[in-house]
Amino acid sequence: MIVKKMIENYIRMLEACKEEMNFKYFKYPEKAVEYIRKEGAAVVVCELDMPVMSGKEVFEMIDMISPETVKIAMTQVKDIKETLEIVNHSRIFKVILKPFFFPEDLLEPIKSAINYYKLLEKRKSKSLQTLTEVNAPSRANKRLVGEGEKKKQIYYDISKTMSGMINGNLQCGNIELSRGEKEVIAKLMDGLFQEFMRYYMFGAQNYIFHINYLMNLFHAPDEHQVFRLKREHNQELPDEVLKKIAYTIFIVGYVAKEIYGQYQLKTVIDKKNEGYVLGLLLKIPEQKSAQTIFGKRVTEVVRQVTQKMIDILAKSSLQEVSENLIAEKIYY
Repeated sequence: MIVKKMIENYIRMLEACKEEMNFKYFKYPEKAVEYIRKEGAAVVVCELDMPVMSGKEVFEMIDMISPETVKIAMTQVKDIKETLEIVNHSRIFKVILKPFFFPEDLLEPIKSAINYYKLLEKRKSKSLQTLTEVNAPSRANKRLVGEGEKKKQIYYDISKTMSGMINGNLQCGNIELSRGEKEVIAKLMDGLFQEFMRYYMFGAQNYIFHINYLMNLFHAPDEHQVFRLKREHNQELPDEVLKKIAYTIFIVGYVAKEIYGQYQLKTVIDKKNEGYVLGLLLKIPEQKSAQTIFGKRVTEVVRQVTQKMIDILAKSSLQEVSENLIAEKIYY
């Protein structure tokens, strides 16, 4: 309710300029990031203190998907020390201190940011005009392209081998599968491994990259696909642990998307003693859990196979499964 009133207040303040500037307002930061990913934006104004995704994380994601967007932070006066630390690391153009009461306090920083954006675009355009392009790629470029293609082929071969192994051993406990069901599972797992290897090819990446990539794959509210990722501590995750956690979420998200189509996938990363734990909650609409896209036997086999993959990535896990809910704690 408070957020709604704040947005209404900002709309009122910017009413006089709606003809010369196009404003978009978002209650949830992930929706703002999704919009910028698809449509782009000259300027973004964002609160720093938010409950699920901080303003710092939003700015870091925007830096990756739209580095030309000019960033303005909005924060309380009492948080200025923390704000200055964020400004130093996030290339923020201006800071708007709250509370403010006049439209000019909001409008003037936005106008300055738009002028700065236009200046950068002008410089960029000029640089492109004066840039001399080489007609044919250099030998070094050819070599890099060749190495990239070779790497891609290696991962593709691995994915085909892994899916072939599953195709040849599609018996899970007492579940007897028909030929058609085996073909469906083989196709699903082949798609999973190919996507998995494509993800793996990104190599070492930071936390923000993984959030962005996973959000892009699994968060589509219009299709009733909801994905949330939250980190309970501010410490940097070791690269190897971060990769395993991200891959685990990737596997669960892929299966949920392919098998159920609609879902809510909520994940929390926390530190526990000397290790890390991923809390994972997958909720399926009741009508989807009762009758999945591919049938119960196919769903059960895919679930068991992917659980084995998760167990390989993690040290241990605890799982509870009900009709339309899977809750799991995975330790790394």
